[in-house]
Amino acid sequence: MQSDYQLTINIAQLKNEPLLIETELKDDFFAALEQDEIKGGDIKLSLQVRPAAGDIYVVKAHLEGTAVVQCDRCLDDLSLPVEVSDTLKLKFGAPAEDDAEDMLYAEPGQVTYDFAWLAYELAETALPLVRTHEPGDCNPDMLRYISATVPEADDDEA
Repeated sequence: MQSDYQLTINIAQLKNEPLLIETELKDDFFAALEQDEIKGGDIKLSLQVRPAAGDIYVVKAHLEGTAVVQCDRCLDDLSLPVEVSDTLKLKFGAPAEDDAEDMLYAEPGQVTYDFAWLAYELAETALPLVRTHEPGDCNPDMLRYISATVPEADDDEA
C-alpha cells in the first residue's frame, strides 16, 4: 500500500540527520486506506525518524485530533478524540530472535518506507473499544427500531 500523504520516506537520505514530518490526516487519508474502522477525521500527525545504529531507525509518532467512527449502538457517525504517542524502531532486514517487540521491518535493500498504515494503526488503537454516543445523543429512529426488535422478558423467567 502506497499513500499519497507524503508519509513515504526515503530512509537512505537520512544518514545522520533526523527527519520531522508534520501533517494532518483528513477524511481522504482514511478513505484511501483499505480499512473500515475509521470513516474520517482531522488528526495532526508529528512523525520523527532518526538513525540509531546500523540499519535501525528510531520512529517517534504523535497523533492528536478527532476520528469519525460508527456508533456501536445507532450506527450514526461519531466523532471521538484521539491522542497517542509511540516510539518504535524500524529495521531493514529480516527479523532476528533478539529483536524488540516494537520493531518494524522493511525488506533488505528497500530505500523507502510508507508510514501511512502505522499512522492509521496508532489512531485506531487509541480509540475506545466501545464507541457510542453519550446518552440521549443516539439516533432516536434507530433506537426505536432496536427496542422494537428486542423481545421483552416475561416476569416468569426472572
